[in-house]
Formats: sequence, structure tokens, C-alpha cells
Amino acid sequence: MTSSPPVRPAGVSKTFTLVKTLTVAVIVALTALGALLAAGHEPVVAAPPTVAGVALDTVVARLEAVIPEAMLREDVPGISIAIVGDGKLLWAKGYGVANKATGAAVTERAVFRGASLSKTMTAYLALKLVEEGVLELDRPLIEYTGEAYIDDSRIEDVTLRMVLAHTSGFIGGDATRGRIVSTPGRHWAYSNHGFWYLQWVVEHVTGQPFAQYAADHLFTPLGMSDTSFVWLDEYAALAARGYEAGDPVAQSRPARANAAYGVLTTPSDFARLVSAIMNPVDGDPSLLGPAGVEAMLTPQAEAGSGLSWGLGWGLEPSADVDYFWHWGWVDGFRNLVVGDFDQRAAIIVMTNGSGGLHVAQDIVQVIFPGEHPLFPMLFAGGD
Repeated sequence: MTSSPPVRPAGVSKTFTLVKTLTVAVIVALTALGALLAAGHEPVVAAPPTVAGVALDTVVARLEAVIPEAMLREDVPGISIAIVGDGKLLWAKGYGVANKATGAAVTERAVFRGASLSKTMTAYLALKLVEEGVLELDRPLIEYTGEAYIDDSRIEDVTLRMVLAHTSGFIGGDATRGRIVSTPGRHWAYSNHGFWYLQWVVEHVTGQPFAQYAADHLFTPLGMSDTSFVWLDEYAALAARGYEAGDPVAQSRPARANAAYGVLTTPSDFARLVSAIMNPVDGDPSLLGPAGVEAMLTPQAEAGSGLSWGLGWGLEPSADVDYFWHWGWVDGFRNLVVGDFDQRAAIIVMTNGSGGLHVAQDIVQVIFPGEHPLFPMLFAGGD
């Protein structure tokens, strides 16, 4: 025997039934709230998000007042920014145009040449290999490859710590792989070639091309879906065009990774890396643990002008706050990241104009007001 569905009494509409149901639900909720209040419990209200102790809404309002004027002053076509607060991505927005010829707007997904922000990603991957026991910070890197990277006996002394802290002694030169000009470990000298050496080592120990290794072990696990060390087909619609003194520069479409300054990325994606640094986890297959992050942000070498260098990041101490930072500078693009680990806050700025670092300076003052010795260093040179 089959039963018939219940029949609504004549004259009772669906609307009436719904209203009655909602009324009962409201009464139950109010009764529960009354019981909490009677017991002396205040209802839990989520605190508004903050950035370095300032309400996010206030920060955004200040940025909206600063950015358009600074872009106009410095002739920067487009800017994309992301804010990390409370250890996570809170807000992101694009301003201006990604391409002056087409008028395409900068969106949150607009892809920029990350330039030397690449080094922070390479450092993260290398320190994860240390955590996994594949590499050691103070073991000569030549021991992992079985062959010399360059014809100089001093290569036998170069360690991972030296490369990440820019004390390897490598500089550029006529040779593709560069050359060593000072005793490894003795002096700080910013070096792209040291990171190319590290890329070569990572490819040896992992058996993967660097671009694929980074995608598998960093970008995909962290949800950095618009980031790659090689050109992706989707970038044809997403990539910003760079401008140097107002003139367009040739678009780079790399087919091979450049661990020193080749990444293509967005501020929102990079904010996920910063968030991973601010939220270390022991035993996670992709995230660094607390010891790895501490090593990354511990001074290893003096870099001059009151600055020092950790493992992959610049460090700027002040009276009250120790900032970690890095910049990116290639033709047509200028980028900057500044963060405060203790306050779990950071600002990521990417621009497609040669005046971008001056705009970034104004933006940093909104988030982290005060004197920053890093800027004189930045304005003195490129990547």
C-alpha cells in the first residue's frame, strides 16, 4: 500500500506555512540569545579585520586617496596591490591600465613580471628541501652535483646559506654562469648568478626542471594559480605590458625558468606565499615549519645602510619593528613587498612603470609609516 502525501488544509497557503516556520525559528533563536544573556554571556561578534593594528577599512580609504595621485605623478600606467593582515590575504585591487595600447584595466588577476621577487620563492623551496633532509645549509653545494659549476676552485666552498644570503662571491660577467670575485662567505654582494647556481643544484637533486618543481611543490599547494616561472597560454589575456619612461618594452615570454628574476605572478598569489611564511606548520608536505621560517628571517649578513640579509629576504630593523622585504626591478616593471612578521601584516605592490618604486614608497607609508632605509638602496640600482 502506498501512502498519499499530506494534504495542506483548505485555505492555508504556502506563504502562510513559510511565515509560520520562520516565526518559530526566530522565536527559538531569540529564546537561545535570551538564555545566553541571562547566564551572563555576551554574544560573540567577529572583530573587524586589521592591518598592523589599523582597521582595514581605514587603510583602504587612505590608499584610495594616495594611489591615483602617486601614479599620475610618477607616470605609472598600472598598479596591483594586495594586503595581508592577521596573517592572511585581506584585500586586493588593481588600478590603471595593464596595456596602454588596448586600454585593458589592471585587475586582481593581471600578471606582472615578478623580477627578483623570484628569489624569495626559490629560497622557500630550498629551505623546504633543507627541512626534508635533501639539502643542508652549510654543506658545499658542489657535493650534490658531482661536477663543478664553473672553473674556479672556490666553487667548492659555496654553500646554500651563502647563496641565499648573497655572500657566495658570485657576480655577473661575460660567462653565462658568472664568476666568483671574492672569498665565499666573506662579503655581502647581491647576486643573480648565485641563484642560477642554486637552480642548477635543485634541478640535480630533484630530477625536475625548476619551473615544474616550483609548480608542484609551491604554487599548486599554496593556491598560487596565476604564478609560473615559464610563460603559460593564459598569460596572453592576463599579462601586463611593461613601460620604461613611458615607452613600452618587449614582452618576455620565458620558456625556461630563471630562479633569480623570471617569475610571472600577481600580488594576490604572492600574498599566499607571505601568508605561508606567517603561518608555519611543522610536518606539512609543502609549508615550512617554524624553524625554517626563523632561519629565513634571521640576519645572516650586513647589507649596509642599516640593512641586513636573511635567507632570501632583506631585513630592515627599526626601533619598534623588524621588517622583512624584497623588491623586483626589470625593464618596465617595479615591485615591492614589505612585511612585519610580529604584526602578521604585509603589503605587496606590483607596477608596470619605471616610477613604480616611488609609488610603492607612498603605499608603504600608509601601512608602515616611518623612515625606511630600504628605499635609498632601492633607488640606487636595479635587480
